[in-house]
Amino acid sequence: LLRRVLQARLDGGLTGHRRAAVLGELAELLGGPLQDPAAAFDARLAAVEADPSDPEHHDAALAAAADGDNAARYQATISRLLDASRRDGDLASRVELQLRLARINEQRGDLAAASQMLMEAEATGARQVDVWRARARVAGAMGDTAAQVELLERLTSLGEDQSETRTDALYRVAEVRLGN
Repeated sequence: LLRRVLQARLDGGLTGHRRAAVLGELAELLGGPLQDPAAAFDARLAAVEADPSDPEHHDAALAAAADGDNAARYQATISRLLDASRRDGDLASRVELQLRLARINEQRGDLAAASQMLMEAEATGARQVDVWRARARVAGAMGDTAAQVELLERLTSLGEDQSETRTDALYRVAEVRLGN
């Protein structure tokens, strides 16, 4: 019954974040009580497509992409959405997608591609703190301690409202300098 209700809501013409929220509920139902992980993953991907700027939908889709085929489908979806966001000027979606694609590249060991994607994200001027954190992590993985320290020092100079980020960055700077 709940599945039919959710499907009726989707058929009612919902768009954007509302459609993504209903798709997320449908995915929970499909992956849980209805025990249909393939359909649940499809709903997760559809939620990402409906609202590509929402990290929660990305996290859920990535968690559901347990096997190689689904992980590849997730990456292909992200790449396609990123191309579309470049054309339509949706900056919030573009940066979220760039961060996600960079993370995928990083996890696959393609640090150069991850670094390039993060530099493109930084050039947008959006979500700088998230981009600097990711760039520092990738620079560290690449062994580029100078770039890593420079990015961490940017994070240490953030305002009082970012005290947790500043503190973490200070500790990481100390770790890098002590490690060298």
